[in-house]
Amino acid sequence: MESFIDANIQTKKTKSSLLYIKYIKLYKKLTQT
Repeated sequence: MESFIDANIQTKKTKSSLLYIKYIKLYKKLTQT
């Protein structure tokens, strides 16, 4: 059960970091123009 929760947290972390990277790329694109 603990490992399942750990894995769930890891997925949430990776999902949020991917979203974060997406926003940074979008921001850079907007600031370049």
